[in-house]
Amino acid sequence: MTATGSVSPEERLVMVTNAISTIVQFRAIDYGMERCELNFRISPATTTMFFKSTKVAVYRLASDHPLDTKKLSYSNRPSRISTIGTVSMTSSSAIEWNHEFRCTWDTISTFEFAYLGQGVEGFDLDEDFAIQWWQNKKELYPEQGKSLSFYSSE
Repeated sequence: MTATGSVSPEERLVMVTNAISTIVQFRAIDYGMERCELNFRISPATTTMFFKSTKVAVYRLASDHPLDTKKLSYSNRPSRISTIGTVSMTSSSAIEWNHEFRCTWDTISTFEFAYLGQGVEGFDLDEDFAIQWWQNKKELYPEQGKSLSFYSSE
């Protein structure tokens, strides 16, 4: 666990495609501070590379312990408890999404970022979509070019 409560390292690759989702975990480490916030931000300069509007779903997962990333796979991933939101992505627009949630001291919260429709019956696995960036807690927006790539094709 890191100093800021992340279960994995401070700077992590976040990737969402039509076949890949990203699972993130956070540990609440401040006693008495039981409101947490999940933020998702991408600058408008970065979204100019986005060719069509799309949505990424954010799910709460059924896991309250650190996941073993070396053994984690699609077949043994935690189940989705609920959809907590969707993030709309449009070319040349800033993406700023947040979700507040209750997080009691020393608990782990687990979330999944997935292409909207992924894991749902009738989902088109052949549709071409991908977005990825390096997330860093200290920066408001991930750096464009150096630490972020964002693309989609029709």
